[in-house]
Order: sequence, then C-alpha cells, then structure tokens
Amino acid sequence: MKDHLLPGTVLKGKKEYRIEKVLGNGGFGITYLATSTFMDGNIPRQFHYTIKEFFMSSFCTRDERGTVIMPGNDAEVKQHMKSFEKEAEHLQALKHRNIVPVNEIFRANNTLYYVMEFLGDLSLCKYVKQQGGKLDEKEAVAIILSLAEALRALHDKNMNHLDVKPDNVMMVNGANGLLPVLIDFGLSKHYDRSGNMTVAFGTSGASHGYSPLEQYLGVEKFSPKLDIYALGATLFYLLTGETPCKSSEISDAYIMEHLPASLTQQTVQTVVKAMKKNADERTATVAEFQQSLKGDNPALESSSNDTNETIVIGRGNAPKPKPSLNIKALVKPVGIAVAVLVLAGVVYFALLYLPKGGTTSEVQEEVVATDALHTENAPKTDTTSVINNVQEPKASVAPQPEATTNKPEPPKKPKLDYATWDGEFVNGKTEGPGTMRFTKQHEIGGGRVAEPGDYIVGSYYQGALEHGKWYSADGTLKETIIQ
Repeated sequence: MKDHLLPGTVLKGKKEYRIEKVLGNGGFGITYLATSTFMDGNIPRQFHYTIKEFFMSSFCTRDERGTVIMPGNDAEVKQHMKSFEKEAEHLQALKHRNIVPVNEIFRANNTLYYVMEFLGDLSLCKYVKQQGGKLDEKEAVAIILSLAEALRALHDKNMNHLDVKPDNVMMVNGANGLLPVLIDFGLSKHYDRSGNMTVAFGTSGASHGYSPLEQYLGVEKFSPKLDIYALGATLFYLLTGETPCKSSEISDAYIMEHLPASLTQQTVQTVVKAMKKNADERTATVAEFQQSLKGDNPALESSSNDTNETIVIGRGNAPKPKPSLNIKALVKPVGIAVAVLVLAGVVYFALLYLPKGGTTSEVQEEVVATDALHTENAPKTDTTSVINNVQEPKASVAPQPEATTNKPEPPKKPKLDYATWDGEFVNGKTEGPGTMRFTKQHEIGGGRVAEPGDYIVGSYYQGALEHGKWYSADGTLKETIIQ
C-alpha cells in the first residue's frame, strides 16, 4: 500500500468525496483533488474539491484499506494532529474572498481531513510566466493590495500565514476578471491575546527569498511584520520576475538595483521598507503597507483611502460578455436617422433642380424647424433670414471683455540654479520623491559630481539626497545611491 490514498477511494464527511489524484505531499500532510456528485433532479452535478489529510510521513504508515497507523504513545504526533485540527478550524472561521474557504472538517481512516474549494491550477507564479515573466506596475500593485486584504483579515484573528509567496496564491476566475486567493496554511500559526501560540507544537519552516531573517530562528510570537516581508518580496517578484535573495543578504541597494527604473517612487519605497532586514525598521502593519502603496500612487487609475476596497485583477484576460442586440432600443434612433437622411436628400434635390422661390423656402423652413427640435435649448430661428443669409450677412458683434476676478496666484516653487526638480519643496528645500535633472555640474554627495544632462530619480530629505538611481543624459544607469 502506498503512503497516499489511491484514486477511486471514497471518503465520507457530510458528502461523499472520491479521490482523483494527489496534488501535493509534505512532511505533515497530503493534499488530494477530489470530486463529489449530487443529483439535480435527474441530472448529476459534479464538483471538485481540495482535501488535506493529516499524515506525518516520518511517523505514520497506512494499511491496505487506507487506514492510517500512528504510533500510539508518540506525544509529538498527537500534538501535531491537534495543531492540524486547529489550523482547519481557524481557516473555516475565516470568510474572505481572497482566502481559500474551508467547507468541512471530518475524521476518517484514523486521521483528520479538511475540505476546501478547488481553485484550479493557475498559481500566481504560473500566471506571471504566462504574462511574459513579469507584470506591469499597475497590475502587480493591484494583486498585492488584494493579498494585503487577506493578510489583514488573518492578522485581525491573531494569525500569521508565514508562507506567502507566488506559489501559494491561486488566480481564480471571478465575475469581472481574475482574483488572487491565498492558500496553503500549513505553516500558519494562531496566537492568543498575549501574542503566544495557542498550540504547543506546530509546523515550522521558511521559504528562501520570501521569509524574513527572524523566521529562520523560529516563530514564537505573533508579528504582522513576518507576513509583510513576504508580501513585499512577492511584489518584488511580480515586478522583476525574480525570486529575491535570501533575507540574510537583503539590502536596500539590492532591491533598488533590481527593480525596474520605470516604477513610481511610491512603489519602490513600499517594497524597500517592507523588506527591511531589521524587523524594527520594517513596515509595522498591513494597513500601513496598504496606505504606503495605495495612497496617491500614480500607478493606479484611482486611489482610495478605503482599505477594504476590493480590486479585481486581469480584466483583459477574463472572457468579455457578448453585447446583446436590443432591437426595440434601436428602432427610434434608426428611424430618426433614416428620416434625417431622406429629408437631407430632398433638400439637396430641391436646391439643385427647383427654381428659387416658395418651394425651396418651404423645404428649408422645415429643415430649420426640424433642427431646432433636435437641438437642446435651441433659440427661435427666423427661417427667412437663414435662407437669405448670403444677401443679408449678420452684423459682426464686438467681443465683450471677459470679467476679471481677483484670483490669488498659486505660490511659485523655488528654482534651483543647478537643476530642475519636479518634486516638492519644504522650507525652500527639496523634499520627498521626484526627479532631479542637472543643468550644471553639481556635487551630489559622497564625492560624486553630476554633469549637465545627468538626472537622479530618488528621494530627498531637507535638500539632501537620501537614495536614488543616478543616470547619465543618455539614460545609462551610473549608480544606485543610498546616503
């Protein structure tokens, strides 16, 4: 007998589930694709589910009937099974569109199972590869903001996911496009109000490139910063198509060198702060992360301070509804259009072939009257003057002077004598993100001298460069600077 259940095996919870195949196999559990069928009248309807089974491969075995055999006196296995059950219960209590829903938890085969909705096989990692290896800033930011909402719901319940990465996000077809949904809570932890774990044993682990340094040392206390690092690292992947280096080697300079130069400074700074090696310097909460990324970011079509706003992804990839043809709605406008065309033809014929006189006057009078009916707020028209407008030109009216208002002029920005700056000034000094384009040779700190035509895309504080990318006039990157 193999360690996993064989295809065709039936599990009985509230429904009957038929095992189709193994989706994943870890040290603490096995994940299956299963189907369940119910009759809708005389028509069978089949639904797909993901079922996770508690099975510690290093301790458990399975007999020919599929029953799991556990060491009877092993306290560690029992504690891990309790942790598995708690994970399922906490997930079942979560109701969020960006978190995989748990339908039921049941016992069978001397072990524990929980049933989730099957979300397909399009992971965020696969989706990025389908889109050419990386995403544009607008779509990447939208995906991350949706995942941030999922983490915010988790953190509100004192839970850490601890394994946020592109492979653990599924892109699911929604009503208006693709929706990112967070899955795989195998490393997740739940904490009490004091921030301590609610189970003595739990699965531990870390994902290179996505886990912060302190996670490698073991997680004992609740900390949103653990998941925020992974969220920033996932955004890094979406924008670059590359997995970040290990958190032990991460630095601001590394992040800024790898992120595309075309990104807004707001997005760059959000990634940099979320992935700080030192947890004390890292973004503290998901709400702070959202505000930093969303705020007034020009990468988004619109901004909102409502962090509960749902963002739907991949509109271009979703099937577009076929437009329906409303015949009744077309009758009136088509009839008007035909009438106008016929009338125009009559007028044209009359102007060409009829002698000038009453007939032409009557036709043109009708045209003018018809036009007035279709013009909103149309003034009354003297048809005689319209017909004879060549012989009786209108008198020219002298333009009236515009009314002057005493509007206060906006304050003028200070000008630099060595460069142009498109950012803000505070107390006459450059402040915040922007682009500095040098018109004269100028020292930029650390013995560096910018030449005319050089420019820096970065952030300033009280007139001094904090960090940025220094380019030559032809767009070649000279150096990534962090003061």
